[in-house]
Amino acid sequence: MKEVTESSITDARAKAAGYPNKAALLKDLNSRPAGTIYKIAVNYHAPDPRIALRQQRNISTTDFDTVKAALARLDKYSKTGPWTRRILLAIRDNPGLRAADLAVKTDKEKDWLKINIRKLKEHGLTISLEPGYKLSPRGMQFLKKW
Repeated sequence: MKEVTESSITDARAKAAGYPNKAALLKDLNSRPAGTIYKIAVNYHAPDPRIALRQQRNISTTDFDTVKAALARLDKYSKTGPWTRRILLAIRDNPGLRAADLAVKTDKEKDWLKINIRKLKEHGLTISLEPGYKLSPRGMQFLKKW
């Protein structure tokens, strides 16, 4: 973390912070109470292991059984009843569909759906898009075996 001045902010630094340019960053900063501006660098400690997991095109019998058991537990303890297979099929059949629209299609609340799709993502079965979701190669293989 490093203290900076407005004059030291460049377009490149603003873009690295997620803004289209310096003017947009300053507009956002000036909409807040006066204070000190800090530059904070963030980086990943390690690659997301789900990325490699979801790219697997072959799922072993052991992996299949492990994931199937995990999904069975999610279904068993769900207050809304079994949902994992239905949501995976809905994602497969509607890639890129916004969460709100997928929620309507599956008769689920959007917030519930997003939380539970993250659970599927933990097993490498789904990929988040902008907008929506799709099945990962691993997710497609899992569904074929299921």
